[in-house]
Amino acid sequence: MAEAPRWSKSPVYFSTNDNSIRRYMNIVNNSQYMGTQEGSPSLITVKGPCSVNPTWILLQNANVVASDGFALTLSSSEELVVSSYPENQYARVYQQDGSYSDVSQLQDFALSNFVTIPEGNSVLLFTVDKNTKVEMTFREERLLV
Repeated sequence: MAEAPRWSKSPVYFSTNDNSIRRYMNIVNNSQYMGTQEGSPSLITVKGPCSVNPTWILLQNANVVASDGFALTLSSSEELVVSSYPENQYARVYQQDGSYSDVSQLQDFALSNFVTIPEGNSVLLFTVDKNTKVEMTFREERLLV
């Protein structure tokens, strides 16, 4: 019987199943909002090659709380960058020379889009190719009164 993933102090963990195109990250968000907002903004990067439409879902307590996905593929020289920061929200594909194109029109509008990270423990599950790299950063926030 496979051992279930464990929560740890480390906010990021990649699965080691090389036969799968699913990867996941365990996330611990210690933000404190006191009812002023829900979820920390995130920056998600998918580095090609990726021959499948990249998608990700955010699970908390076995419930899907957010999701995003794009109807596109990436070459080895491209990266998809998705920002849910309210002051700078975008979805772009960057080329090696730094140029980019906006791809927000290629988002799957059946999903919640522009994922924010809820307080507490959660899991971010990606569907990408085996050799695709994924990165995620988010801002831990505290409300000072």
